[in-house]
Amino acid sequence: EIRRFSRLQQLSLEKNKILFLSSDNFQGMPDLVVLDLASNKIRALPEDVFQSLDHLEFLSLSDNKIAVLPTALFQPLTHLWHLFLSGNDIVEIPAHGFDTLQNLRELHLDLNRIASVPQDFCRNLQYLEMLGLANNQIERFPADIFQPLRNLRTLDLADNHIVDLSPTSFKGLLHLE
Repeated sequence: EIRRFSRLQQLSLEKNKILFLSSDNFQGMPDLVVLDLASNKIRALPEDVFQSLDHLEFLSLSDNKIAVLPTALFQPLTHLWHLFLSGNDIVEIPAHGFDTLQNLRELHLDLNRIASVPQDFCRNLQYLEMLGLANNQIERFPADIFQPLRNLRTLDLADNHIVDLSPTSFKGLLHLE
């Protein structure tokens, strides 16, 4: 029965009441490019839930109840361009959770409960053009944290608890608009 979805390229499940996803929910959908799971009630994600989605370019998990991002969650999504995680209960960004997302252009982490950002958070996001971290609880950023983001055009840090910035916080950000 899953073979009927083998050519599916876009799947929108937004605005439902999905509580859980299992590791095999997206098996048999190798051509999926767009997956929208926004506005559900998802609390947790199995680390391998996106394992078979090699061609995914757009993923929205916004407006759910996700508190923890497993470190290897996004590892198979090497073609991902747009990632929306806004409006969840995320308290911590996994230090190496975005390492394999080297093609990512847009990352939205707004409206969460993030208090700190790990030093290596941006190290492999050299093509990122938009980073949204607004409406969190961030007080400080490690020095030079944004330096790898040479193509960043938009950086939204509004409505946090920022108390001080390093003189080199924005070093290397040559394309901000």
